[in-house]
Amino acid sequence: MAVSTNKQNASGVAVGHSAPAGARRGQLRFDAFGLAGIVLALAIWQTLTLVIPPMALPTPAAVFNRAVDDFHVADQLAYYGLPDTGLLGSMLYTAGNVFIAVIVGSARVCTAPRRSSACSVALRVRPPSGGKLAVPPLG
Repeated sequence: MAVSTNKQNASGVAVGHSAPAGARRGQLRFDAFGLAGIVLALAIWQTLTLVIPPMALPTPAAVFNRAVDDFHVADQLAYYGLPDTGLLGSMLYTAGNVFIAVIVGSARVCTAPRRSSACSVALRVRPPSGGKLAVPPLG
């Protein structure tokens, strides 16, 4: 039995989701099928390493150990001229680039011409009283 936690916004539209009975906010639920899928994928990977050479497919344990060893400093990446050679530095650099891309992409949508469908959606512009909105072809 699902307990409805739907609320209505100012327009009277239902917003929210249904939670299983007894589920509380902030409480983690155990997903047996998700865990089984991860275990199965790791088992298949480990089995494939018995027939495929380690240079082509390393074992899961070798990949995990390498990630732990290279998390702060990866000496092999220094040959590529990277200033911060650890996996952490690379992840932070990538996260910063994604953040900048989202900001630039959002700014471009909001400054597009008013007839653009992307701008209409982003700014929640309603079509004219005739009910038709001219959308230019993409490309």
